[in-house]
Amino acid sequence: MAIFTPTTSPLYLYSSSLLKGLHWLQLCVLYAALTLFASAAFCDAYSENGIEVSKRPWDQMDYMAFADALANGDIPLPRSNDAQSQHVFKKLVSKKNLHILDNRKIDSEEKLYFIADLIEALEPVAEIYALSMTDTNIDSSLANDLADIVLFSHDLTLRAYLLYQQEMAQQESERLVSLKEEASQMMKKSMFSILALGAAPDLLPEKSRLRLSSQFKDSAKKISGSLSNGAKTELLVAIKMVYAHPDTQLVKSHFRDAEKRLR
Repeated sequence: MAIFTPTTSPLYLYSSSLLKGLHWLQLCVLYAALTLFASAAFCDAYSENGIEVSKRPWDQMDYMAFADALANGDIPLPRSNDAQSQHVFKKLVSKKNLHILDNRKIDSEEKLYFIADLIEALEPVAEIYALSMTDTNIDSSLANDLADIVLFSHDLTLRAYLLYQQEMAQQESERLVSLKEEASQMMKKSMFSILALGAAPDLLPEKSRLRLSSQFKDSAKKISGSLSNGAKTELLVAIKMVYAHPDTQLVKSHFRDAEKRLR
């Protein structure tokens, strides 16, 4: 009587184990190759649509190209937590792209045009991120990405508003006076965006809401003396509505401080 059957002999078991090992090795190599291929294809989707991520800061044309490609569905939605597209997202909200605003050799009008172009490009981008979140798809990481975009856009809006106020102080021309209400409404709209996200405990983790509420408080301090009465009133009503939502005391304290500044 044979001690080992053909399927239980040491040689068979060894060879079978070896073949299985080779099989898994082949699968691992194949998976790695497919992952690299998918990653390359993912990156190509951006480069093929003119979305270049290099050391060069993005300008207005880069932002407009990105917004158009995203709106047309030509590129995937870049995410901060996705290894294949996080480099694009980081470029999208990089403060290095705003270097022109710190250049004293460039006049205020050119800076305002630059900011206006970027805000125009970022508005539909923020909407696409917001629309990607539904009642059945509450993704906190996606909400965090939206918060980053809103904060980046708000920084641009605040810079434009303060630059406008600076120009008004130097020369109160008829053209600048005519833009006063428009500037206030633009600032109010940006503040509303921060307020809405900052008061959403079911959507954003506390850390992100604190970033938003803190920015809201700091911005209120900077614009309270120049914002139109109509815009102030609307913001104060919105802040009152925020108090009805459950939230941490620190977030609410930021909004209360902002409320005092705007009164």
